[in-house]
Amino acid sequence: MAFLDKLFGRSKAKQTVEEGPPPECPHANLLPRWDSVQDMGKPEKATSYVCESCGERFEADAVRKAREAETGVARWQRPGARD
Repeated sequence: MAFLDKLFGRSKAKQTVEEGPPPECPHANLLPRWDSVQDMGKPEKATSYVCESCGERFEADAVRKAREAETGVARWQRPGARD
């Protein structure tokens, strides 16, 4: 696509991107996981939570404690729901 490169003024030299530490995920959208189908939809029976952004998994007790402390680290949200 040399024609398009010339048209848009792109040079052949690749631009380098400085790599730094990856940004820290705020874990703002945690999705609950259940072991039993009968428990689905009941946040108090969730067995773990997964961060929708980074995929990190959290134990249910840790998420509950964070909520109780009102740290803003975790909140329950139905999959697909928006603020």
